[in-house]
Amino acid sequence: TGVCTAGCACPTGLFLHNSSCLPPSQCPCQLRGQLYAPGAVARLDSRSNCTCISGEMVCASEPCPVACGWSPWTPWSLCSRSCNVGVRRRFRAGTAPPAAFGGAACQGPNMEAEFCSLRPCGGPAGEWGPWSPCSVPCGGGYRNRTRGSSGPSPVDFSTCGLQPCAGPAPGVCPPGKRWLDCAQGPASCAELSAPRGADQPCHPGCYCPSGMLLLNNACVPTQDCPCTHGGRLHPPGSAVLRPCENCSCVSGLITNCTSWPCKEGQPTWSPWTPWSECSASCGPARRHKHRFCTRPPGGAPSSMAPPLLLSSVPPLCPGPEAEEEPCLLPECDRAGGWGPWGPWSSCSRSCGGGLRSRSRACDQPPPQGLGDYCEGPRAQGAACQALPCPVTNCTAIEGAEYSACGPPCPRSCDDLVHCVWHCQPGCYCPPGQVLSADGTVHVQPGHCSCLDLLTGERHRPGAQLAKPDGCNYCTCSEGQLTCTDLPCPVPGAWCPWSEWTACSQPCQGQTRTRSRACSCPAPQHGGAPCPGEAGEAGAQHQRETCASTPECPVDGAWSPWGPWSPCEVCLGRSHRSRECSWPPTSEGGRPCPGGHRQSRPCQGNSTQCTDCAGGQDLLPCGQPCPRSCEDLSPGVECQPDSMGCQQPRCGCPPGQLSQDGLCVTPSQCRCQYQPGAMGIPENQS
Repeated sequence: TGVCTAGCACPTGLFLHNSSCLPPSQCPCQLRGQLYAPGAVARLDSRSNCTCISGEMVCASEPCPVACGWSPWTPWSLCSRSCNVGVRRRFRAGTAPPAAFGGAACQGPNMEAEFCSLRPCGGPAGEWGPWSPCSVPCGGGYRNRTRGSSGPSPVDFSTCGLQPCAGPAPGVCPPGKRWLDCAQGPASCAELSAPRGADQPCHPGCYCPSGMLLLNNACVPTQDCPCTHGGRLHPPGSAVLRPCENCSCVSGLITNCTSWPCKEGQPTWSPWTPWSECSASCGPARRHKHRFCTRPPGGAPSSMAPPLLLSSVPPLCPGPEAEEEPCLLPECDRAGGWGPWGPWSSCSRSCGGGLRSRSRACDQPPPQGLGDYCEGPRAQGAACQALPCPVTNCTAIEGAEYSACGPPCPRSCDDLVHCVWHCQPGCYCPPGQVLSADGTVHVQPGHCSCLDLLTGERHRPGAQLAKPDGCNYCTCSEGQLTCTDLPCPVPGAWCPWSEWTACSQPCQGQTRTRSRACSCPAPQHGGAPCPGEAGEAGAQHQRETCASTPECPVDGAWSPWGPWSPCEVCLGRSHRSRECSWPPTSEGGRPCPGGHRQSRPCQGNSTQCTDCAGGQDLLPCGQPCPRSCEDLSPGVECQPDSMGCQQPRCGCPPGQLSQDGLCVTPSQCRCQYQPGAMGIPENQS
């Protein structure tokens, strides 16, 4: 009103409030009939906040909250496997737009995963292993392969080395073969079973005479050729079962087929695929395994070709075709975020300046794995009840003295935590002392109890309190809780075991392995290592022998050589033999390499002969290899004279060989008995 009234006034720079003179920074504010303390914030409308500053409400606009929006999903990634069960993923980000100004965060996952490539690998029995080496490098041979799990056809045969061998020199062939630059038609038994295109390359080399074909680089009659069908090797003359018909193996070809009535095979489940990888590397994840409803082709026996996948008809097999289970993975690393501040506690004093507190939790979101804990204080303190207490008789507290404005901070034990100075009259402690928490006695600051702003509890001087992280603590000293902030030890933990490596060659004593690493999490800050022994790289490995199928082929092995036979007088040679029986070759196994019989000149003076019969002559150095018709057999090895040219021996003239004690030309030689040692059928013709 501008009226000047006589009375008590505040000094310059101070303003009257509730009978007290206050500086402007301590003046409260009024807004819409409400009184706000200095620094208090009040909302004016949906976009404006007002703050009490020096007795005036200062209002400012703030942006509206912006809720988070998801970006479009990325395209699906490539499937992690091409067969059995794989995983593919797609991602999105909360950037369209990102949350701002207190807007709501995006809800839902930022990654999706699904299982893919739900088809068997190489047939329901598993993936085929590598091919074995060919039985011969040239001249028509065979090779096999196996697959890792039990199934209807664990062994597979195919032809190889189809081109004829080149011989010791171009244009020169061993006995019984002839050099051809090109030949019409198949040159080996293996070519009879191999698929032939329209244009086949022509290889120069050593071919068999007419009516004979190469088998493991040896010439045999065409009727002795085996057949390959459905991944199996069938001997000549044997029966060959095909879907709904019986056939025969004749001269390397499958023929003479007769049909028989059969019913379509009943569908059955294939073996389960291995477990897929987990849909995520940490946190909640799942893994998947699958099986396939299969039907044998035309009701053929299960030992024939692999079953066909029922792709065009509904599954008829009972039971589920898939199984899923959760993965036991560590939580994903995620930094924590502060939640909102809680309400202010009640003031520790009713007048004369007290302390109030509020707290917040690191739970939006809470930290996971090795994620960082929230930065910043968990609690806040603020002055309250700043109005002076009514001045009472200062003699009630021993040693108290009256002051019109009061000493500087701190004045009480609570002021040691948070103090805002006010000029107010009252009873105060002598210098160097503060008022106890209960306001009844003067104490040294070191004797003050401590107020925990999080719980509101008081703790005696020197008390130690464990922090929630379990590895740090707080100590009460001079009215304040002083806390350590050291990194906590992180004990190591094993990651889940990896999948077993594949058993591609179970018939060769193969082993499979799996491993796991000590990194889920790795030990940190002095944490204990993972339990158990670990290798050099901090990983554990397990090894086991792959299960062997009952149908593994057995390769043949030679028995020891027998003794050398007594020397044949005047023929000047002896021989020894062995058998492919340690063990014998099973179906699908590789035959024994090399010959079954050896011949050599007699040793020492045991073959001195003065009457060379049968057309033989006394040769100064004996006869070189071959010496007899028997030496021409593919399974016989003729050894040269190890003694050198030391004494004359009987031998046939050049161009002739010994047979039954007589010298004959090679065209008059009979075929010798040949056991099936090198894959060559027995021949007694």
